[in-house]
Amino acid sequence: MTQAKIDPMLAEELRRAAAEGLADRPIPVIIEHVTPVPASSGERGAGLAALERQVRELQRPMVERINELGAGATVRQHVLANAVSARLTPAQIAALAEHPDVRMIRLIRDDQVTT
Repeated sequence: MTQAKIDPMLAEELRRAAAEGLADRPIPVIIEHVTPVPASSGERGAGLAALERQVRELQRPMVERINELGAGATVRQHVLANAVSARLTPAQIAALAEHPDVRMIRLIRDDQVTT
């Protein structure tokens, strides 16, 4: 696995899953694309539509790889962040970390906020 692409919190979750024998348990992750999203100029609505087309095209190879890995039903694309979220097993995370378009894979945590 390309460790440099695995966020430390996700690495800890992967170690915990391995220690508990949960290698097939899907883990919620967000996968950041290597290409930063450029600021758009021009008309707001047209600029946003153009940005969405551009980002979806950039993300297409990552989404296709997630589909090949069998987790396509869990994919959500995030245009403004140029990231994709999915629920992946540790083996799927390791395979996706090898993809050249992946900048970083992070654990999605549900933080509880008290007021």
